[in-house]
Amino acid sequence: MTTDLTMLATKLFDALEAGDTATLKSLYAPDATLWSNTTQRNIAAREVAAFLPLFVKRMPDRAYADRRITPFDGGFVHRHRLTGTRRDGARVAVECCALVFVTDGAVTRIEEYLDARQLDAVMG
Repeated sequence: MTTDLTMLATKLFDALEAGDTATLKSLYAPDATLWSNTTQRNIAAREVAAFLPLFVKRMPDRAYADRRITPFDGGFVHRHRLTGTRRDGARVAVECCALVFVTDGAVTRIEEYLDARQLDAVMG
């Protein structure tokens, strides 16, 4: 179980880093949701997949660095540093934490926590 969750976490964040929307969508349950502390609202995970190409264009060299995965019964905690270069040349880094809930091998919910001021720096 722990190995499966670690592999799923790796595949999920590899897909995000690569801008691979097909793989990302394949990892989500049909009704998967994302909640972010910066917006305080739930959105359908498929909306994240739709946003990904825009984010890739905005920051093509982004990386999910210093990944730390902690599996738990029913999911995993994923901590990482999102790094990259904005279009204006500024280098940015955001410390992130995601609680990822998993049922039957599919991501059902992601709760994302990050510092809104750092996110503003990324979005420029």
